[in-house]
Amino acid sequence: MLKLNTKSLIKTAFVIYIIGISLVIGCGGGGGGTGRQILPGENPAGPVVIIGTGTGTGTGTGTGTGTGTGTDTELTVTQKIEKGWTEMAAGNWGGAMLHFEDAINDTRATVAQRQEAYNGRGWSRVKYYSTLSGMSDFMQAGDLLESRLGYALGLIQQGSQSGISEAVTILTDIGLSDESYTLTLEHQSIGVTTAEARAMLAYAHFWRAQSTDAAEARRLIIRARTEDPSETSAVAQIYNTLIKAGLTGI
Repeated sequence: MLKLNTKSLIKTAFVIYIIGISLVIGCGGGGGGTGRQILPGENPAGPVVIIGTGTGTGTGTGTGTGTGTGTDTELTVTQKIEKGWTEMAAGNWGGAMLHFEDAINDTRATVAQRQEAYNGRGWSRVKYYSTLSGMSDFMQAGDLLESRLGYALGLIQQGSQSGISEAVTILTDIGLSDESYTLTLEHQSIGVTTAEARAMLAYAHFWRAQSTDAAEARRLIIRARTEDPSETSAVAQIYNTLIKAGLTGI
């Protein structure tokens, strides 16, 4: 069984926390895309660019997320969700949050539409804040592939043993344990690749440390490196982290 001493575990957890942020946030600015680097747990500085949110009687929280009642009926619920993803693609994550929230609060929304809006708001919160900030929305987004992925990455970032085990189950159920599987996300603005997600599964196996986990971590990180051989990518960072933490044969 693979075992980590306390010092190595803490060091590895910190490194992977940074990686988790970089996978879904990157080094660019949030909100209006100022280019300011975002540190773990830090909100982007400066105002969020919000364009045509249609939030009706919303009351702002100071972060641009709002708690509107969805009273704007000029747009359909589908249009509000689409506008949210458009803002996501443009890097306006604060504006995206408002569009998704307006859809969630719209009394015309179906269960499926609310789940889609929760998924979108979860990812916009990931981009604006951190992976952990999106987890409550991912839990309300049903069985959508994107929300399950986000929730699993959040569990890894939390770092609890039970959460790591659950993340292994989720990512395996998605299909990432199969080396021929390609992660296909409907919304490319989420920005997580197959190789990155597979590398995170490798890391989760390593940390779970059950009898076959070292072999699985080795197999999956080698496959992820084949898919993304860059020396500067998140996959390379995870690969190097696993080496430093004691995974052999890679």
